[in-house]
Amino acid sequence: MVLIREIAVLWDWKHGMSQRGALSALELARQGDSIHQRLDAGINKSDAERDQYSDYPGQSNQIQSSEDERRNNYVISQVTYAYACAAKVYLNVVLSGANPNIPEIAHSVSMAAAALTSLPNPQLIQRLVWPFCIAGCMARGNQRQAFRDLASKAFMGGGNIGSLWKAFAVIQTCWETHDDIGNTSRNGDWLDLMKCLGWYVLLV
Repeated sequence: MVLIREIAVLWDWKHGMSQRGALSALELARQGDSIHQRLDAGINKSDAERDQYSDYPGQSNQIQSSEDERRNNYVISQVTYAYACAAKVYLNVVLSGANPNIPEIAHSVSMAAAALTSLPNPQLIQRLVWPFCIAGCMARGNQRQAFRDLASKAFMGGGNIGSLWKAFAVIQTCWETHDDIGNTSRNGDWLDLMKCLGWYVLLV
């Protein structure tokens, strides 16, 4: 969460400096690299934890207390990994622009989609609106089907789906915008769109 906040601060700084015509690409890269290094370290740590708990007994109801703890640790590691991957999408958009075809953005989206898809219970997506929305907005081509499937499975379970419905509406609007304008490279088109739709809170 600390790094997500730092990314939001970096975007605010970039936006302000751009408006003043004083944006330094070197300074932007320097600040971005610092966040990248710490984010990658966190992703590597989370990835190792996911491997450690990857053989937990899944959906079984016949689990002992030790296995239950292992399952909880697995879910926590998956959630942490999903947030970290989505944060990387966010950072790459701030640094390079809202273009889904940029390799590092596309790769981070795939990582986030895989983490969200690997959750043992699809209903958990209802509580992971931030990574779902951030990564989903930058999905392209076949990646989009993964987010459609995630939303569909989460919706089928009922519960508190209001936030998820709104997030998926934002995602679909971003897809339409990218398709209409040929995958714009301007940060504001993505971030300002979410702000206009009432989801700027996702980014701070």
